[in-house]
Amino acid sequence: MKQAQVYIFIIAISILMGCKSPTTVTSSTQNTNFNDDVSNFRVKFNPDDVPVKNSTMQETSIKPPTSLQTPLGSMNVTLDTLMSEIAESNKSFTIKGYRIQIYSGLERKEAEKAMAELNNARLVFDERPELEYVQPNFKVKLGNYLDKPKAYETYYKIKGIFPSASIIYEKIKIPRYK
Repeated sequence: MKQAQVYIFIIAISILMGCKSPTTVTSSTQNTNFNDDVSNFRVKFNPDDVPVKNSTMQETSIKPPTSLQTPLGSMNVTLDTLMSEIAESNKSFTIKGYRIQIYSGLERKEAEKAMAELNNARLVFDERPELEYVQPNFKVKLGNYLDKPKAYETYYKIKGIFPSASIIYEKIKIPRYK
């Protein structure tokens, strides 16, 4: 019984709210001085300033340029530079992978010596070693491997020549196309 009274009360309120007369709100603060006229900003031409073509003058033909020249203020140089940078960045991208670190130390001569030894033993390895300088250390690294088992194949071959070699997990460069 009590539920029926609640339902009737809700229906009565919704009918009363639905039947409410609409009221309009007017604002007296509207700006009525708005003007769309932009003729003051247009460029004005004087018809006397326009040169008139004289029909008695002999017309000379304008020859097209024989070589392609870049006009002054051209964007071609900037665009070419930007396009070459984009093409260079698209040649390779970096992902997480494995590399073999041959040497890490403070001495540049030792790092170059390790690279020379690795280049002499390059008949065994196809990869080319890279010398990196991460302040204050010089590092000699080899290879770009996506998975650890392939890195271990080369690691076991190098371990005899460089006992301090280790496999590290870092960003590697992967060429997009060859």
